[in-house]
Amino acid sequence: MVRSNKRIKADFETLLNKQFVNKADQYDFLDPFAGEFRYANGKVTFNGSTGPKELVRAIIACVNDMTDGLGMTAVFRKYLTAWRKNYTDEIIDFNVEI
Repeated sequence: MVRSNKRIKADFETLLNKQFVNKADQYDFLDPFAGEFRYANGKVTFNGSTGPKELVRAIIACVNDMTDGLGMTAVFRKYLTAWRKNYTDEIIDFNVEI
């Protein structure tokens, strides 16, 4: 979605990592200097002790802020239609609201 939008000059990884830095005060494990959480090359690495629900909550907050900031929330929600069908149980278990 980010790559296909020609008006966005930065890549997805850069934009997402910027959101992690912005949210590091609220979710300290996102702080790049802490080294607990990392997103690179389409993969997540997590070496912290934070529980899965808090981790999911932090990532969703970052993605929501990123799509809002890019003015792409409606497009993002459209892309999530298939994802919601495939991960219904997880969405319920983690109380995901997108």
